[in-house]
Amino acid sequence: MRYGELMKKHRDKMKDTVIWNIEEGLKLTVEQLARAEAQRVGMTARAVEFFQNYDLLLVPTTIVPPFPIENRYVAECDGKRFENYIEWLGIVYAITLACCPALSLPCGFTASGLPVGLQVVGAPRADAQVIAGAKVLEDILGVRGTTPIDPRVKK
Repeated sequence: MRYGELMKKHRDKMKDTVIWNIEEGLKLTVEQLARAEAQRVGMTARAVEFFQNYDLLLVPTTIVPPFPIENRYVAECDGKRFENYIEWLGIVYAITLACCPALSLPCGFTASGLPVGLQVVGAPRADAQVIAGAKVLEDILGVRGTTPIDPRVKK
């Protein structure tokens, strides 16, 4: 079943963000989809070229430290306002669009004790290299097994 059809039948059971995603997708024209696919292919080609010279790409997992759970997404960062919940995640989804495997490795804590993640990225289909590189980094950083936050007590 296509998402549009699924939304028509079960809209009342869907999260607002899922409905928004489907509605935005349904607005796209064939030309827009073709242009987006061409851009994605170009991103992948540039990633393949990059990884001919580098084993891994290490970047922050997100652009901000953890934020209050009551906030559905980051609305602003460094004066830049985000119109929706997807815009602030560009650092993550760009990697996916380029067909690169990635993982988020806990790498430390902020001054207030909140966890910080390091995104370990590899060339397309280099999943094993990403995992091996993350293992080396995990050993170097010595953060395996640390608990970054106190678990919540369920009420």
